[in-house]
Amino acid sequence: MIRRPPSFLLSLQIFSESIRGAFLAIISNKLRSFLSTLGISIGIFCIILVFTLVDSLQRNIHSSIDALGSNLVLVQKWPILFGGEYPWWKYMNRPIAKYSEFERLNESLKGQAICCLQLNYNAGNFKYLENTVSNPGVIACTSNYDKIRSFDIAFGRFFSELDFATGSNAAIIGNDIAEGLFINSENAVGKTIKLDGKKIVVIGVFKKEGSNLLQTSLDGTAVLTYNYIKTIVAVGRNFIEPSIYVKPTGKASLDYIKDEVRKNMRSVRRLPPGLEDNFALNEMSMITTAFDSLFKILWIVGAIVGLFSIIVGCFGVANIMFVSVKERTHLIGIQKSLGAKNNFILIQFLMEAVVLCIMGALIGLVLVMLCVGIAKIFGVSLILSMFNVSIAFIIAFSIGILSGIIPAYAASRLDPVEAMRSK
Repeated sequence: MIRRPPSFLLSLQIFSESIRGAFLAIISNKLRSFLSTLGISIGIFCIILVFTLVDSLQRNIHSSIDALGSNLVLVQKWPILFGGEYPWWKYMNRPIAKYSEFERLNESLKGQAICCLQLNYNAGNFKYLENTVSNPGVIACTSNYDKIRSFDIAFGRFFSELDFATGSNAAIIGNDIAEGLFINSENAVGKTIKLDGKKIVVIGVFKKEGSNLLQTSLDGTAVLTYNYIKTIVAVGRNFIEPSIYVKPTGKASLDYIKDEVRKNMRSVRRLPPGLEDNFALNEMSMITTAFDSLFKILWIVGAIVGLFSIIVGCFGVANIMFVSVKERTHLIGIQKSLGAKNNFILIQFLMEAVVLCIMGALIGLVLVMLCVGIAKIFGVSLILSMFNVSIAFIIAFSIGILSGIIPAYAASRLDPVEAMRSK
């Protein structure tokens, strides 16, 4: 058995006695201790609440984009992000993505990427007997949609190649639409419903996904074949514009696929060298990059707001510690006369400041947890991560050391005789 050296046991005893003395001092002055920690509590609450909001929003957006596919190249008329002084009318006059262009890309990139032509728009309503679902989202797609976007089908099946080729009036509807039209979602499969007066047959129901910040959930959306939708909707009008989704497969990098897509699109549109592209190549990573920049700003703003409260709280704790040293000067003299070392006095007051700040952090975290609980009642998902909890305690410990070091040092340097005479 390894025996610890006496110096270690002595240091441990000094530390434990310091902690005990700190708690006794705090308990004996409850109101003063609470008021001194109030600034720390508010500061920790502001910082951690902002960090929690930002983390939850960031997680929501990333999960939404991951569902759509983070490694995608989108051939579209409009860019996702506008930059420079490019005139809007040049974007307006660009041609939309065509089915023939999708076929060209799908053939030329075979083995390197998969392609899917997709059209999104808001319909008027779905009807089944007397039940109506208004303003549903509609997605018209070609084959490979199930390889581009991740989803689960709760009931029924996905489209067959024959459905895509013939442009059948089959549809897969979201959970919210199914519940709005039928008593049981499972009953929807095989039923004929009406989309703006046109008859379509439900062949499947998507598994419920839940809402997200980017509104990419399929719960309130119906997916139909592109070849059917183009017979009932004026494609290219009223901003009903298709996009070509390209997803790399195998070892092909996204940059390589992007170059191949640009080369093929320029070729099929017969753009001579030197003439600028009349299409946009967007990446889903552009959205995450833009939001990540915004989140960094929010982090900084939240940290600055909380920092001012913490600075005020820091001065409050330091002031209380100076008062505590003044009140206990006689006791410090007695402790020193009985053999207490300077380090013991220093650690005792330093730990008192740290404990006060830790208590403030605990109060702040409790307030954050209350906000998280209230948000869940209203259907907003917030997550207080252990990383943010750790940040709260690290900040509290650091503030405790900074605010308590000067009063603690002053207490440790008191002359025992003069200290005992102070009473």
